[in-house]
Amino acid sequence: MLARCLNIIAGRCPRCHQGYLFRVQNPYNLKHFWEMPANCPHCDLKYNMEAGFWYGAMYITYLVGTMLLAPLMLLMNYLADPGFFENLALFAILLIVLIPIMFRYSRVIWIHIFVSYDPDARGESAD
Repeated sequence: MLARCLNIIAGRCPRCHQGYLFRVQNPYNLKHFWEMPANCPHCDLKYNMEAGFWYGAMYITYLVGTMLLAPLMLLMNYLADPGFFENLALFAILLIVLIPIMFRYSRVIWIHIFVSYDPDARGESAD
């Protein structure tokens, strides 16, 4: 379980835990932050398993965004009691800043839900 969590954080392939899910590791390289290879370079896992596979990752994004912003909103209302537009502005800025990270982690979590680790896939090359 710890290995899976560490591989989710690192953005690695769920089957071999070696290949990366994204071509560019920096999520704030906005020109390429969404680019994924078609397959894992180590175990040849096809990342885009079927048409529409990544639509489910939107639910993960919604869940992560809610888990981040709801406690922050409650805390802000308890400590400072800002107005509606101050809350709206702050959360809009936070979401814009966090979109590349939430996009990536939602995809990583989504594929890790459906693909299990296979120790026999480690080290195999997709030459």
